[in-house]
Amino acid sequence: MLEGYHKYQFQTDGYESKQRKDNLFRRALLQLCQNLFEFNPQEENFDNLSPEDAQIKRDKLKKKILGNVRLIGELYKLDMILNKIALRCIEDLIHPKIKDEQEFDVTACHFNEEKLEGAITLLMTGGKSFEKNSVVRDTNKVFKVLAQIAEANIVSPRIKFLILNAIDARKSDWVNENPDLPKLVS
Repeated sequence: MLEGYHKYQFQTDGYESKQRKDNLFRRALLQLCQNLFEFNPQEENFDNLSPEDAQIKRDKLKKKILGNVRLIGELYKLDMILNKIALRCIEDLIHPKIKDEQEFDVTACHFNEEKLEGAITLLMTGGKSFEKNSVVRDTNKVFKVLAQIAEANIVSPRIKFLILNAIDARKSDWVNENPDLPKLVS
C-alpha cells in the first residue's frame, strides 16, 4: 500500500514540476516582452555609422519592436497577458497622458508616429480580444482618441490610414484580423 502511495506522489510531483517549468517559461517570456517593450530606441547611437547603415539599423530595430508588439498581441489573445496590461501598453504607445485625462485633447499633443504604429499593430493583432466586456469601455476610449487623431490631420497620411484601417476592421467585427494579408481591391 505504501509503495503505491510513493508512486502516486512521484507522478504528482512530476506534474507540479511540469507546471512550475511552464510558469517559469511563461514568466521568462513575459519578462522578455516587457524588457523589449520598455526598450528606448532613442538611446541607440547611430552617429558613427554612415547614413545608409544607420537607416538599415533603424529599419531592423523598428521591425524587431513591431515584431515584439505583435507577440504581445498574440499572447494577449491567448490570455497570457492581462487586459489591463495590454490596454496600458496601447495607451502608453499612443500617448502617456491618455490614461490620466477623461477628455483627451489630441490637438494639444505631439504624437510619436512609430509608437502610434505600434499601438495600431497591437490593436490589429489582438483584434476581437479587445471587445471583451471587461475591456470594451477602455477600447472605445482608445478608438475615440485614434479617430480624433485621424480627423485632426496631425499625423502623416500613412499613419492616418493605418488608424482608419483599424477603425474599419473594428466596424467589420474584426473579420480580416490579419493586417499582413493582402486586401482585394474592388
